[in-house]
Amino acid sequence: MDPGTNREYKDRLFKAVFGSSERRDYALSLYNAVNQTSYTDPDQLELFTIEDTVYMGMKNDVSYLFDGSLILFEQQSSYDPNMPLRGLFYFSRQYEKILGGSNSILYSSTRRKIPTPRYIVFYNGSRPRPEREVMKLSDSFEKPLAGKSPAVEVIADVYNIDLDIGSALFDVCRPLLDYSKFISYVRIRQKEGLVLSDAVDAAVDQAIEEGLLDGYFKGHRAEVAGMILSEYKEEEVRQVWYEDGLQDGLARGISLGNAEGEQRAADLISLLLEQGRNDDVMRALHDAGYRAKLMKELLE
Repeated sequence: MDPGTNREYKDRLFKAVFGSSERRDYALSLYNAVNQTSYTDPDQLELFTIEDTVYMGMKNDVSYLFDGSLILFEQQSSYDPNMPLRGLFYFSRQYEKILGGSNSILYSSTRRKIPTPRYIVFYNGSRPRPEREVMKLSDSFEKPLAGKSPAVEVIADVYNIDLDIGSALFDVCRPLLDYSKFISYVRIRQKEGLVLSDAVDAAVDQAIEEGLLDGYFKGHRAEVAGMILSEYKEEEVRQVWYEDGLQDGLARGISLGNAEGEQRAADLISLLLEQGRNDDVMRALHDAGYRAKLMKELLE
């Protein structure tokens, strides 16, 4: 089975809210907030998301083409210093899409103009981080070039949108504030002792009562619950990978031994989570032989 074509991947809540063609005004508000602009016509903004970019079975990116710029947004609940590397892959694929997949344009006497890239990461995890920070691809290079610029650089502007941080973006982008409020409500209910599903239900009730996102939660209650439950399951697995040092080992322990292998592993874990096979998830993370067996059964 090809998980990339035969399974319907889920959106994250962030993507469902800010990547919807029905609410381009939310998208424009987000664009204006990070660029300190004041555009008013959302119909001029083109959604430009790579639909097959997934991690753990969830669509994770939102991007817009607007005013000569290609701006990519990602929301992360785990601190990840490798975001610039992810951005490198994303922008390469998006520019290929913009150019129509043709290599002929690369061999021309005429310079081809391309949209200016901008990479924004919204972090709302529990790990303390500053309100804003900058990540650079060059920080990952094995051998920095003294006094010279690298041939390739990717810069990710990272904004901490945890509600307690009080990001300045909230003052100019109400949808982002509403989104952050809802995520905060879920965590508050968990701290009060509610299991995740009950915490999500209680947070949705509060969001509906407060009219967050113009009533979005009332009309999409079941969808929101499904997205949040899937996101939290993803977060649990990612935490195991980080704490046990398994993320690199997982990729290298698969016969493919490359990025394709890591994605297949992520697809397997996502499928097991969807089926409620949590015990198999943990065993697959730690047992390469069992992981290979499940891949053969479920992904081929």
